[in-house]
Amino acid sequence: EEAESIEKVKEVEVEQAEAIEKIEVKYEEAEGIETAEEVEVEEKVEEAEAIEKVEEVEVEQAEAIEKVEEVGVKEKVEEAEVIEKNRRKCRRGRSHRKIRKKVKETKVEQAEAMEKNRSKIRGGRSHRNSRRSRSRRKSRRRRRHKKKNRRKSRRDRSHRKSRRSRS
Repeated sequence: EEAESIEKVKEVEVEQAEAIEKIEVKYEEAEGIETAEEVEVEEKVEEAEAIEKVEEVEVEQAEAIEKVEEVGVKEKVEEAEVIEKNRRKCRRGRSHRKIRKKVKETKVEQAEAMEKNRSKIRGGRSHRNSRRSRSRRKSRRRRRHKKKNRRKSRRDRSHRKSRRSRS
């Protein structure tokens, strides 16, 4: 009986040891999952920060483009002012008419430049490109060339016929 009870005690101890090992394994797995989740969270945070930086850079670029456009308009205005001063200096004669014409031209150019800036689409494509798509322009061009080639081949055929009839 004593031997049996000792064996039972040993079996219980072995079972306890196995249970403890299982618990430890589960605990380690849980820790591994937690660290994996932490890593994922950190990666997402880093990704969000990178996206924010990219957006900041884009905003800065847009501001720089606006500044450049403003400088261009200022230069045009200054040029027009200089021409206006020259016009005031010399009132009569041919040179006066020339200067008035020049002032008018620069004002027109100024208006065109402002209109162009307004009609521009992001990415620098001009207004014309937005009106007529590239594929439409391509197909029109293809049609034109097709017609031209048809005319050429017709002319060549008739030319050959006439040469045959002569010989």
